Amino acid sequence: MEYFARPGEILRDHHLNVWKTASKYLSESGIEDNDFRQVVKYTCLFHDFGKYTKYFQEKIRSGRNDIKSRHSFISALITAAYLYTKIRTDSLLVLSAYFSVLSHHTDLSNISDFLPNSDFCKGSKYPNSKILFENINIAYSQLDDLNQRAQEIIEDYSRIGIDVDENLFKKEVVRDTLCKLREQYKHLEQSENEEVAVQTQLLFSILVDADKKDAAGYIPENERADLPPNMVDLYKLHKFPSTESEENPIYKIREEIYRTVEEEILSQELNENSGKIFRLTAPTGTGKTLASLNAAVKLREKLRLKFGYRYRIIYALPLITIVEQTKSVIEEILSLMIPNYSNEPTKYFIAHYHLSDTYERKDVEIHNLMDEQLDYSTSVLQLESWDTEIVLTTFYQLMYTLLGYKNKLMKKFYKLYRSIIIIDEIQSIPVEFMPLIEKFIEILETYMNSYIILMSATQPAICSNSKELNKKIQSVFANLERTQIIKRFDVTDFDTLKALIEEHIYKKSVLIVLNTVTDSINYYRLIKNAFNIEQDRIFYLSTNITPKHRWERIAQIKESLENGAKILVVSTQVVEAGVDLDFEVVFRDVGPLSSIIQIAGRCNRNYQFGKSHLYLLNLFERHAIRVYGGSHIELTKQLIENKNVIDEKEYLDISLNYEKSIRDFVSKNTLCRMIFENYKVLNFSSDEYENTLTDFKIMTFIPSVEIFISEKKEDEEIYNHFVSLAEISDRFERKRTLSKVRRKFEERIVSVNIERAKKNLPPATSKYENIRFVSYDELEKYYSLETGFKYLDEDSHDVVIW
Repeated sequence: MEYFARPGEILRDHHLNVWKTASKYLSESGIEDNDFRQVVKYTCLFHDFGKYTKYFQEKIRSGRNDIKSRHSFISALITAAYLYTKIRTDSLLVLSAYFSVLSHHTDLSNISDFLPNSDFCKGSKYPNSKILFENINIAYSQLDDLNQRAQEIIEDYSRIGIDVDENLFKKEVVRDTLCKLREQYKHLEQSENEEVAVQTQLLFSILVDADKKDAAGYIPENERADLPPNMVDLYKLHKFPSTESEENPIYKIREEIYRTVEEEILSQELNENSGKIFRLTAPTGTGKTLASLNAAVKLREKLRLKFGYRYRIIYALPLITIVEQTKSVIEEILSLMIPNYSNEPTKYFIAHYHLSDTYERKDVEIHNLMDEQLDYSTSVLQLESWDTEIVLTTFYQLMYTLLGYKNKLMKKFYKLYRSIIIIDEIQSIPVEFMPLIEKFIEILETYMNSYIILMSATQPAICSNSKELNKKIQSVFANLERTQIIKRFDVTDFDTLKALIEEHIYKKSVLIVLNTVTDSINYYRLIKNAFNIEQDRIFYLSTNITPKHRWERIAQIKESLENGAKILVVSTQVVEAGVDLDFEVVFRDVGPLSSIIQIAGRCNRNYQFGKSHLYLLNLFERHAIRVYGGSHIELTKQLIENKNVIDEKEYLDISLNYEKSIRDFVSKNTLCRMIFENYKVLNFSSDEYENTLTDFKIMTFIPSVEIFISEKKEDEEIYNHFVSLAEISDRFERKRTLSKVRRKFEERIVSVNIERAKKNLPPATSKYENIRFVSYDELEKYYSLETGFKYLDEDSHDVVIW
């Protein structure tokens, strides 16, 4: 009889197709370890072995979901048992294969939960965990069934060139294999080598991605695409005529950094022992984006000529706002330099992010809803597995893949192998997790053959072995006089601030940055009323307004500034990093030194105003402490205690002192060390145990609720269209419709603190408790087009920083 993996696909064909896809990626990536390649092969060919049971075949025919139709555990056991006959019996890679197959429909959890205790291996019926006991009993029943059809299965495997022995179907395989795995795990616990954990992630990633692609009928491109190594050079000549460098000193600085970085990257030795971690330190507004992209494409070409492999370029940024900005630059470069780019853009470039990427939420249904309706189309699989040459993404996507255990995010982990990874605004990573990030960056260098470029104006004190690409960093900072930080801790209330603003308002463009949404809304209203400012001359920015309104507002602000308008903007830290806005004067409430220097980068970026000032205030220090923690604020105050004025040429040294002190403080925290120790013994995630990768957070989790805002009647149509997708039974029609509406839906969502919002929370829809809907007719009750969602308790203070 024929056995099926799913309706319409024969099981042996599925196994073979998964291996063919995985084999292509192994060759393309240049993963040369023969043992690893063998393990990948047999993992792919046996990962669904449990589908040979009558229980699973009946499930396909009738839809009945018998507990014995589960296939992951028995498949994992058979995979491990077979591997013990094919590779060295002491190879710890068998653990990786067992864990990967066991988890290929879920997430990587804790392998120790699925290994027996010593009593079981001495003959006891009972292993150490209830879940393992249950799975073992199911496996015994499945083996009884598999033994009856052993010859058919052996014949099936012979058709794809695999010899299977009858001993594989005996019940003894359960105890023998589990006990061999346990013995290997004991050796792993005693070792200090994280390589097995990396190989597990790599194997799991390849298996999951190839499996999902075959299920969707997705066939990857046969050939990778070339990128012109001089494409950024030619773009610069087109975009910035050389005469501009004579008009403004900032252009000379940008050109000097661009050439210095290029020369340094081209001078690097390329061998297995050479350092692969670089840093690019340069002041804000000095062209780090183009300099790093140019360095990446030149390095990519040099690596191709040396090793014969095309390295992917992965560019990660902390905020969606900056991703949108950088996306337009990369698209413009590729459109100008690659003749057929418009015909097949995703062959060269993918921007992979969702508007909710910057939040880690556990109680929000929007992500599950998206996944329910998405299925796996070709375009989505290409996007989520980074099948392209340049990937632009967020810290969320990169970090939760690198420190990865979640099935969906791990599909692309193997694409980090032989990649050039640019991490822009590296200082935005939560400082308490910097030691952990450092460990995983070193893993990229050591085990994944990746090259990493860490970029910032205020480099965190990590990766001390990294090489600086901007060799002229000291002279660049020493010669800059665009901005000056002036400490005004005497400004502690609105009346004092008002007097200070009066010196500049209507004469200069002004940016005011506060630490919480509540403070920013309150001060926006106070300032607007106090100065009676016209609507087109004052703007508000924070994540309290929808992404759509935020982007529209940033475009308005930029246009006003470029036209020389003397506008005033009140914002949170949403403008802190990478947003290309250029004000004449900035007021910033007290915060961490790194944040203060980043905000200085929104002031006189293009050297148009002589010397501009950032006034450092002390309006709401207790709110800053709640947002950033007391240590950051106290350390900042100590470093500037005897400084009333800080010139731009001092930013580098003072930020290095700050980052070193922060690192010394963080090094006393044991969380990162304990997470990494668990990672090394394949205990990746758990809701029950502490100190696993589950505890890594790119941002502080705040219980929130998603609210869809209808500014116009057309917005209501988008919402209704989206929620109606669940009723479409045809999966292909559902996919087509979702691809058209998903982005429009997300950009009209505002995420708000659920506790603070409860006094004015729109009612839940009948279908989704945690996605609320504001109709056009009720807009005024819940949402201000100026300041966003309306909290009724305006005097309270939250810790929402964006």
